[in-house]
Amino acid sequence: MGDAAGEWTLVTHRKRRCSVPLPVPTASPEPDQEYVMSALQILVEQMSRLTRDVDDLKTREVGLWVPELQGYASHTFSCGDGSSQGMATYIRRGIPVTFREMGITEGIEFITVCLHSLGEVIYFVNMYIHAGALNVENFPDYVLEEQTVIMGDLNARHKELGSHLTTNANGVRWKAFLDTTDIVVLFGGHAPTHVQGGRLNYVALINMPTYTAETLLVRSLLSDHFALETIFPVQSGPAVPRKRLTVPCCPCDGSFADAEALYDGLLLTIRGFITTPRALARIHTPRRWTYTTNPVILNCQQMLTAYQRHWQLNPADTESRDAMVTVARHLTDLRQQERKKYWVSFLGQMRRTRSLQKVWHHVNSVRGKPRQQVCDPDPASRARELVVQRKEASSFSGFPVEHQEALDRQRPQRMELIRHSVSLPDDTSVPITHDELLSAVKLGHPGKDGIAYDILNALLEVTVDNPVLDLLNMYLTAGKLPHSWKTAITILAPKGDGTFRPISHSTCLCKMMEWVILNRLVYKVGHVLSGNVHGFLKGHSTSHCFVECLINKDATCRAFVDLKGACDRANKDVIMEELILKGVRGRLLGWIRDYLYNRTAQVWFQGAVSSEEVFELGTLQGGVLSPMLCNVLMDKIAHCSFPQGTQVLIYADDILLQCPTLRTQGYTQGISYVCSQTV
Repeated sequence: MGDAAGEWTLVTHRKRRCSVPLPVPTASPEPDQEYVMSALQILVEQMSRLTRDVDDLKTREVGLWVPELQGYASHTFSCGDGSSQGMATYIRRGIPVTFREMGITEGIEFITVCLHSLGEVIYFVNMYIHAGALNVENFPDYVLEEQTVIMGDLNARHKELGSHLTTNANGVRWKAFLDTTDIVVLFGGHAPTHVQGGRLNYVALINMPTYTAETLLVRSLLSDHFALETIFPVQSGPAVPRKRLTVPCCPCDGSFADAEALYDGLLLTIRGFITTPRALARIHTPRRWTYTTNPVILNCQQMLTAYQRHWQLNPADTESRDAMVTVARHLTDLRQQERKKYWVSFLGQMRRTRSLQKVWHHVNSVRGKPRQQVCDPDPASRARELVVQRKEASSFSGFPVEHQEALDRQRPQRMELIRHSVSLPDDTSVPITHDELLSAVKLGHPGKDGIAYDILNALLEVTVDNPVLDLLNMYLTAGKLPHSWKTAITILAPKGDGTFRPISHSTCLCKMMEWVILNRLVYKVGHVLSGNVHGFLKGHSTSHCFVECLINKDATCRAFVDLKGACDRANKDVIMEELILKGVRGRLLGWIRDYLYNRTAQVWFQGAVSSEEVFELGTLQGGVLSPMLCNVLMDKIAHCSFPQGTQVLIYADDILLQCPTLRTQGYTQGISYVCSQTV
């Protein structure tokens, strides 16, 4: 919800934008060097202005426009007299809420929605009160008569309500109202809600004596106000019986050889369908954007054409000639203005965090100048060299001798544990359903077999005896993958430091199977992973890491550890052992075992493809399952015993240790030891 000062509370998503309003997108011209330099000058001026204002917290103007949040319905109120910037209320879709009213009364702006729960109606009023305008008599009638929740910026400061330094007129009236009535319960404590101190935002329950609520101060600063998050239980309605999915109990018949025959027949049918001659589709010439999309310029061009025709028919007509010259000059000015509008629009979409390199890349893409690629004189040799480098990086020979000996001693015991766990029954060993396949279809590039997701979407239209469903169930039952699924094409994306980031592409059928396995794996181990493991998990992003890091006020020493090549050196035996310790067994474990071991890869480099090489260590970078398997491995570090007061935060292969004492050296030594046991 928002208030008139531009603050945002109870909003799950907010993007910071430049304060320059975004004009209507116009045609994309071809700017010359003069206009490029002019655009960069405007960009420098904008960034300079933003730099000068970096220490001043700027509030967000709502005005007539509010951002749309996916999954939420919004109600906005704009004050017509210009005394405030308006307010907004967001409601998650699916909640039984109806809109009541919005308006302004004697300096009190409000938006009211009604929550319907088991025949009861609870009014939620998002309120903003101007300075000196707080008067309970001006509240809407239902506020004091019905069950109501008031939340928002009341501009009320009082020494006994959290503002220890100042008291204003709104605060005196609000405190007097709270003292003279017993129908209002205030929540949130006396924590200051403004960056300059004092409490301006309140949450109050009116005529709701049986309800209990918990109000928390959101530490993430969205404006010059801190948001208040209020949670209170509402009695839910009776459960509605739904049609549940029936999972077949009997396993699918067919051996691994039958699955291979079905897979080969499926590939043959698809390739035959693709190679069948068909009528060629009409080739559409890509439209080139010009200034004719602007009606003013279009009319000016038509006038210029008409004067040109008159002058060509009668060269002695000086009036037509002079008019033609005047219109041509005016058309030139209009085009320059249109170019300037385009660049202002372009710069208005820039962010302060965008690097100058990305800005120049965007400018060059608009000018039609592609990014230069340095061609290797012998791409085939370079591809062979790169695949050998990746193979050596994921080899046991890169470990110290004592680590290799320790892993060799533990390997027989681990392999026996894996073999035994695969034979155990488990609730994840049931056959795959058609609904699981529908949820597993994503977007992506085809692999070596050439089957794209568009073809799989067409095949999944078959609901009875679906060949794709039968094929995946056969592979799940056998606990094996075909060779083509275990061979990936690795594309090396260049990084800024001159190195490459390997991105592997497998077949779309394999990725579809990975999504099915991932959903079952999350069901099995998602609840046992440490809360300090972030990345590639729902509800655990980089923002959560930053928040967890910054709210620890006792931490005076921090150590950042980056595990170089963690994905390339991940020990598959340790991953399997950790999965077993977390309860994974049966066919799910057997399929993951065959997915990890004996994998091969080829490197594609500038059109040349290397030979296949076997990789002893590591997970498939770019695979669907790989991030979750790496999280399982990193979870072992998160559960290690560290000295009291030490907090461990893990995001992918990056580790942060923070503690209140200067004992970081011992902690990093402990991390090094644990890493040596997990790779």
